[in-house]
Amino acid sequence: MFLGIQKKSFIKKNAIILSALLLVILVWAAVLFLRTSVVGESSVNMPVLVPDENMPYLGREDAPITLIAFSDPLCPGCKTFFDTVEPDLRTKYIETGLVKVYHWPMVIDASISMRALRAMYCAKDQDKYWEYRDVLESAREPGKWADDFNQDKYFIEFADAVNLDINIFVSCLASGSHDAYIIEKDVKRQELGIHSSTTVLINGEFISLALHDDVMAAIERILLDKGIYH
Repeated sequence: MFLGIQKKSFIKKNAIILSALLLVILVWAAVLFLRTSVVGESSVNMPVLVPDENMPYLGREDAPITLIAFSDPLCPGCKTFFDTVEPDLRTKYIETGLVKVYHWPMVIDASISMRALRAMYCAKDQDKYWEYRDVLESAREPGKWADDFNQDKYFIEFADAVNLDINIFVSCLASGSHDAYIIEKDVKRQELGIHSSTTVLINGEFISLALHDDVMAAIERILLDKGIYH
């Protein structure tokens, strides 16, 4: 009789263990299914954000890391990124050939932002996009919108500072020849739901309102994953 009780107890314990294992397996299967579904859905619906040949970049063409900065050049966030993130980004990663940076145009305040972006792309026509942008951002006050840059005369002054051909530059501003391209890129970032300036995309990883330490940590993590030590 005692052996019979032990046998029943053994069978009961095994049944409990098997039930627990089955429950764990079912939970893992559900998790994997959900993860697969979410990834698949995101891949289908997410717009493709690939810089084209018209979008200027800073750094080495074959750099292992690509950083895309989405920003309105006149908003406070862009100025903060320029002052607090870019100095280390340039010296540690861009100048050493580890990171290539694109600026994806964002238009938050069309009344003034289009003027600035138009001027930057007119400077690009003379191969001085980044030099022009640096002068523009350096002239701004931190923590506020550059809404005082509401006349073309300011952008012409910046053009003169980087030795652009002023006649060509002024003609480009007046023509609005880059407006369609800027608007096209701005629409694409809106489709992705990017509304914070500056947002960065680093080898597929988004960081909204990008701060210095977050950007540096993301770059270092990607370099480590690639087995690149510096």
